[in-house]
Amino acid sequence: DCEEDPTRLARDVKRLTYLSSPQSSLTTLALIYGPNSSMTAHTDSPTKRITYDEKLGRTIVSEIRSEWLAMINFGADCIFSLDGVEIRVEEGGAVVFDGCR
Repeated sequence: DCEEDPTRLARDVKRLTYLSSPQSSLTTLALIYGPNSSMTAHTDSPTKRITYDEKLGRTIVSEIRSEWLAMINFGADCIFSLDGVEIRVEEGGAVVFDGCR
């Protein structure tokens, strides 16, 4: 609970502020499910950063060492599973984590 742990709240605000900054490689994907739908269990794999180097005149593909993900629940309570740990996420709740770790 953030009200009981102001340090946690400050840390989370700092992380979310970075995620919304131009330095972040944050991309957005939204999935919307109906009331009787669900996402099947799966494993996300980190993406690769693809840039074009004008001096070299070629595309550079590099591994991403950190890939922050945010799951925001706008509907009914749900169960989010991460590395075998199940987390109940209530309506309006969010889970933010580094998908590369």
